[in-house]
Amino acid sequence: MVYSGNEGGSNYGVGILMDKTIINSLMSWKAISDRIILARFYTRMKKISIIQCYAPTEIAHDEAKDTFYNQLSTAINSIPKTDIVILLGDLNAKVGAQQDSIPKSIMGSHGMGTINNNGERLVNLCLEYNMAIGGTLFPHKNIHKYTWESPDGRTKNKIDHICISRKWKQSLLDVRAWRGADIDSDHNLLTGDIRLRPSKIRNTLQRRKRKLPTYKLKMEGTKQEFVSSIQQISQSTNISNIQEMYRQIADETLGTIENTRKIWLSNDTWSKIEHRKKLRTKMLTQQTDDLKAEYREVAREVKRCARRDKRRYYDSIATEAQSAAEQNNMRLLYNKIRTLANHRTRLSQPIKDSNGQLLTSAQEQMQRWKEHFEYMPTTINQAQANNESLIRPPPLRINQNPPSKREIMEAIAKMKKNRAEGPDGIPAELLQADPKTTSDILLPILVEVWNSERMPDIWKQGIIVKLPKKGDLRECSNWRGITILNVLNKVLANIILGRISSKIEESLREEQSGFRKKRGSKITQTPCG
Repeated sequence: MVYSGNEGGSNYGVGILMDKTIINSLMSWKAISDRIILARFYTRMKKISIIQCYAPTEIAHDEAKDTFYNQLSTAINSIPKTDIVILLGDLNAKVGAQQDSIPKSIMGSHGMGTINNNGERLVNLCLEYNMAIGGTLFPHKNIHKYTWESPDGRTKNKIDHICISRKWKQSLLDVRAWRGADIDSDHNLLTGDIRLRPSKIRNTLQRRKRKLPTYKLKMEGTKQEFVSSIQQISQSTNISNIQEMYRQIADETLGTIENTRKIWLSNDTWSKIEHRKKLRTKMLTQQTDDLKAEYREVAREVKRCARRDKRRYYDSIATEAQSAAEQNNMRLLYNKIRTLANHRTRLSQPIKDSNGQLLTSAQEQMQRWKEHFEYMPTTINQAQANNESLIRPPPLRINQNPPSKREIMEAIAKMKKNRAEGPDGIPAELLQADPKTTSDILLPILVEVWNSERMPDIWKQGIIVKLPKKGDLRECSNWRGITILNVLNKVLANIILGRISSKIEESLREEQSGFRKKRGSKITQTPCG
């Protein structure tokens, strides 16, 4: 969902909700105001621009209406001329039936009601930008035309609209309202069928959205099955095939974690919702005061039951958090606290460029992040810029022999658990399931890399994860980044760090022994750190 609203304490807001399968088709979006939002999509024919809006009511002041339509005109003018434009939303406009002064290509003869001031503004907008009002093009019964009903049920108007570029109005197959949609609102659901389809563009840079349940490796049966499977991997297999085989074996033995949401509504609340739905269906044919009063009472009861169920749901989470604290299970405790806090940072929100302009296109944001992380000053660069001297340790004679099997096993054991996966999609727990077998598989690969002094290309890849700090999160300076490397790159790094740390400990022991020998003389020597 892309959303625009809550600016300056406003009570308005507009958004566009899209299916996850076409999220990569979204080219860019722009929050015009708390009443207008613009989004562009790829399609199989041409690019399509969708404007979702919420116009002022008929009784609003002319200044508010002028401001809205000026912003709407600016948004349409910013769209490339080759795009297909679709304007939709609650426009609070009654356009009436066909008029002689309006071309039939702009407005058909299947309108409803009498045109009002907002309707005249909408018609003039469509005439200026050559757009057709879709709701007036298709014949339907009046019950399938009106989109708003007054609380007393006496006044029914068509004030929600779907408009499309006149050149592409043949792609609009139908527009109609659905009274049976039980959304507990005075507006009816308005839908439009369009022949154009968004392109399902695959994002190759997107990480694999699957998480392995590594906790199952604590079960003896599952662990034995996984270990017996990896023992069949040949030591002569190249690095790419090893990573793929590890992922395949993990998927087969462990499965994946499905991110399913817990349904917290009780069966009693669902039964009341079904009762409300039946009453609404009955109201479509019987408009009696008793039936309307019963429907309003049931609707209020549904809201009361939903609030009660939500309180019970959060009480149960608090009980689980208390139990986790008593068992000293900090990981589960923090997860439950995050659920109770219900505070999530929008990691995909638009950011600003170096000039302060808001960027909403995925390509523009990616380029901005690239510039930010490439030119982010490091500690060494800052010290050199400030002419500060860096304290450098004396050179150490590190063991340069290829890594041994024992070192590989120690490096695997030092890897931290419950960490995010790198580009290879292999968590550390898979290597730690059987360090002996893993070291047998990795030994020839690490020795070859060590002797050739050439890193594989896949080891040079990493994932930069951005983490928010304080301040305006639209500024890149208020984010910090960490790099997640390939799991085998971490093993090699642990081997090198292990050798460095052991050499440093050895040199410290030698200096401490030398310091103790000279302690009785007149000259005192301070050991170097």
